[in-house]
Amino acid sequence: MRDRIWAIIGPMASTDVEAVQITARALSIPHISPVATYIGLSNRPSFHYLLRSSPSDHWQSLALAGVFEHFTWQYAAIILSNTDYGARVIVLSCSPLEAKVIITRAHYIELLPNKYQWILFNDVFASGTIGNNPPKYLDGVLGISNSHNQGPLYYPVVTAWKNKYNKELQPGFLRYYDAVMAIVYGIDNITDQLDSIQPTNTACSPITPWRNGKIVMNSIAKATGPGVVSRIQFNEDFGPLNPVYQIVNLVNQTWRTIGYWSQNNGSVIDQDSIKFMGNVPSHTLFKTGLEGKHMKITTKIESPFVNWKMSADNLEGNSRFEGFIVDLLNELSKSLKFQFTLEVVKDNSYGGFSLISQEWNGMVKDIIDEKADIAAGAFSITVKRSEVIDFTIPFMDQGVTILMTKPKTPPVSIFRCFAPFNLSLWIVIGVFLIVIAILFFVVGILSPYDSFIDAVQHLPICKRLKAEGKNNDLKNAQQKWKDDYGEVVASMNLGNSLWNSVSTFLQQGHDRPPTAISGRIMLGSAWLASCIIIATYTANLAAFLTVENLNSEINSLQQLASQSKVKYGTVRGSSVYNFFEHATMAPYSEMAQRLINVPNTEAGINKTKNEDYAFLWDAAIIDYYKNKYCTLNTVGGQFRKDGYALGLRKGSPFIQEISIAILKLRQSGYIEHTLKKWYQKAGQCVTSKTTTSYKQIDINHLYGVFVLTLCAAGVSCLVLCIEWIITLQRDVDKSDPEASKICRLKVKLDTNSHLYSMLHI
Repeated sequence: MRDRIWAIIGPMASTDVEAVQITARALSIPHISPVATYIGLSNRPSFHYLLRSSPSDHWQSLALAGVFEHFTWQYAAIILSNTDYGARVIVLSCSPLEAKVIITRAHYIELLPNKYQWILFNDVFASGTIGNNPPKYLDGVLGISNSHNQGPLYYPVVTAWKNKYNKELQPGFLRYYDAVMAIVYGIDNITDQLDSIQPTNTACSPITPWRNGKIVMNSIAKATGPGVVSRIQFNEDFGPLNPVYQIVNLVNQTWRTIGYWSQNNGSVIDQDSIKFMGNVPSHTLFKTGLEGKHMKITTKIESPFVNWKMSADNLEGNSRFEGFIVDLLNELSKSLKFQFTLEVVKDNSYGGFSLISQEWNGMVKDIIDEKADIAAGAFSITVKRSEVIDFTIPFMDQGVTILMTKPKTPPVSIFRCFAPFNLSLWIVIGVFLIVIAILFFVVGILSPYDSFIDAVQHLPICKRLKAEGKNNDLKNAQQKWKDDYGEVVASMNLGNSLWNSVSTFLQQGHDRPPTAISGRIMLGSAWLASCIIIATYTANLAAFLTVENLNSEINSLQQLASQSKVKYGTVRGSSVYNFFEHATMAPYSEMAQRLINVPNTEAGINKTKNEDYAFLWDAAIIDYYKNKYCTLNTVGGQFRKDGYALGLRKGSPFIQEISIAILKLRQSGYIEHTLKKWYQKAGQCVTSKTTTSYKQIDINHLYGVFVLTLCAAGVSCLVLCIEWIITLQRDVDKSDPEASKICRLKVKLDTNSHLYSMLHI
């Protein structure tokens, strides 16, 4: 270090400024950086002996953000990035020499001027060919520059330089003049102290701080005065006060100011005077879009969504694949005008998070590692995946269901016609017919108002005729009685009563309908009971003879969880597997401990076909295999509802564009129609439900019928007693002292006569 140092000016690069500042801080020497713009240099605690003549990149970035906000642009390409993410706005910030090479190459590969809007920072066009003599194909480019390029001392300094050296002064050196002027103004402020303050005489070894360095530093920081680039004045962070940026537009190879950005007002732009590159009429055409992009898409083989074609070995590229996802991507690429390359994920996984390695695998990992732009397939939306990637809206909604083998069809029995009623009910019906027959018999012969009583009253008194020795008269009387009343009496025996009971049950009528009220009550109840029983039997017989009764022991997830005979599981590491692993509610949490998992879908299908196993998997996939293999069927409803969607990188600008296209395809019926097409290609199995709408009838179903009949029998007996009371009151004189004895005797004689007539008919 030389003697008599008041301050250090320079160097140009920000990294060099940081290195010099270490020494300046150690020696307490004021340090002024004319052109360094690194935002880290504004950190006062670390660089408290550094003053900056140029605004930091922070303010230039705010000016750029103001331009983007004004035009509602969201994304920009960065030169040398491995993806432009669909951006149509390119920001270039580099030296004029580098800018010339980049822009020339960009024009060669048609990035200029068509379809792209370029924005140049101040250093790119402040000098050199681009600034002084820009090419015609750059017309419409926007630029952001520090508006303080011509301060009060600008013309005197530039003129003096040209007169002395006979050439133009480069704009980058103008700030060095301002740095010198800032030191001059600072020292001028402390002229009254110059006698006691002298420039430092220091050496690198040993390092001795300048004891007056702090005073000089503070004086320069407070200095104000005219400058070459702008008026010299520093803010509290030792940077230029109130930076203002001009927003310029290249029109007919001439730079025009169209607006400005300031800390207080933000961006103010005269949009009517702007000319965009390629004569594009509106800034909205530069917004992010998929048009013209080539997307890398990762997928997983999963029927019917993605599958290999039969001749895949002889094909290349996307033509190797077929399935619903392939059709969907082709349709999206047509509507959004992009191209894609479809590749199968290497580890054959949709994507799960490993707690051991703390890493994702499968399609999710391909998206995170930027090996693919889109993940497509039977790809479920989950909370965990949504933390690391973004999803479009679902192209289909679905849930998880249970796949099992169909119950075997029972062998056909020759007694199948009796199947609607179980054995106990048939036994009860037989007993019911016998009881009805007995009731018909008892009520018929005992009722004093039935037709049988008339026959009994005309029965010859056999004992009296025998006592008088009139045997011939007895035979003649009995023969005549049989001819007149034999048919009536014969119809009332126990055998005929049973036949009448069966006839009534089969709705064939009654050979001799009763005439007494008690008998009619009994017969009416029997008719009603037989009508209900026959109607119930007929209704269930049709179902038993036309539908295979495939009753399954498991008809719901709760039944599956509560048994141990049938094993169950899902695909290891899948979203369904993670659902059970993290479930806290019954029965999912209990089932998680007993899952017997498989490596992939095909293994689950084969295990279900060959073993007593229930496969828990996505209904959208299971429906395909259910149509393909007729021995399989689903059980119960769906649970853990979710949706299939396309996965993209976090913050992808294409999410909304693809989602809108998917929504249009859903509303137009395209997705439903295409899914149906691929399901039908699997096969045409007739779907049989494991539960039917009928059930074998037992005694409990017809219990009320028998109770009603028994109640009717009781009413009939009560009416029979009333009939006898009425008869006795009519035939017996109440004033007779022996009336009660006569009543008993009449009942006894009539009963004996009934029995006698039954025996002699």
